[in-house]
Amino acid sequence: MHYENLVVLQNRSHSSDLYNRLSGNNLTCEYDYFTRDVSILWEVLLSPFVTLMTICTNLFVICIFTSKVLRSPTTIILIGLAVSDSMSSLFANVLHPYFYFTSDNVKNILPYPLCSVYMLLQNLGVSFHTVSVYLTAFLGIQKFSIVAFPFRSRRIFTKTMSYWATVIIYIVGFAIFSPNYLVFEFSRAGDVDSPNCKDYTENQDYCLFRSASWLNGGTKKHYHMYYYMTRCIVIQIIPCFVITFSTIYLVRSLVSNKVSMATAEQHRRKRRLTIMITLIVGIFLVVELPGAIFFAFDFHRFLTGQVVIPEDIDHLSVRIHNFLLCLGYACNFWIYFALSDQFRTQIRKSLRRLHITKTTNTTRVIVTRSY
Repeated sequence: MHYENLVVLQNRSHSSDLYNRLSGNNLTCEYDYFTRDVSILWEVLLSPFVTLMTICTNLFVICIFTSKVLRSPTTIILIGLAVSDSMSSLFANVLHPYFYFTSDNVKNILPYPLCSVYMLLQNLGVSFHTVSVYLTAFLGIQKFSIVAFPFRSRRIFTKTMSYWATVIIYIVGFAIFSPNYLVFEFSRAGDVDSPNCKDYTENQDYCLFRSASWLNGGTKKHYHMYYYMTRCIVIQIIPCFVITFSTIYLVRSLVSNKVSMATAEQHRRKRRLTIMITLIVGIFLVVELPGAIFFAFDFHRFLTGQVVIPEDIDHLSVRIHNFLLCLGYACNFWIYFALSDQFRTQIRKSLRRLHITKTTNTTRVIVTRSY
């Protein structure tokens, strides 16, 4: 039972397939092996490298945007986005290299309790990604309001409002899929006392799992329906519609006659702001679109029981999509760096202060030693 059939990182879930296989392939023992097949290209080399780059660059983003010069209602949202992107990428990929280099069995069965830790990290990654989706949508709403209703929106979208909006989005993002943290139960193979599970306890340290007891009976099907409908409406349709609409309106407004009436400097700043927001939102939509398409295939399989995509192709698409998500997380820093003069200025000042601090500390050490 490969983990790709349990929960696919960053929004792709095959939990219904898991339950079907638990009930269909294993008629006597309610447990099954918890396995994870790791790809050296996508999950050991590429994704961890991009994750490290994302965390490092987003640390710069957080430090720069928290300065008084750049702190604004928009940058507060961007700080929350930098945190959620970094955490999502980290939790989704942190254990893959460890699995690859420490796995000592051909079945790729994880030991207990590492399996439960792995599942917890994957759920945290999905939750943080949900937060990123909502923060991006809120950023689109904020910019749309500022352009459409410039005077009224400036009184509404204050720094305090952005703080509270970020906190609420984090709470909602985690609350929506909080049942996912309780879907499975994990046990050490040696602790499973059942004559029907003798074939699964050959290695005492292997990890076994089963569906949680609260999902017995019709609850399992109802939860599946809740999950798919919530994902479809709340995570896929509404945010994508909001982001697309607000971006189109923003671009059309900034290229209208209102922009030509502004000064040359104001026009240049507004144009760069438009390009920056368009790139952030555009990359988000491009990266999310493949996930939405494959999610539709999963939903079709749940409703009809028909498999549209072969399993090996599905697993490869999952790995590619997860890598693209990590790559999208890393792009925001370079967008800020390329299009924001103030962002580049603050980076230079920060590096200059760091250099001065290092030089001062070195001088103090030399003077102290001379005595």
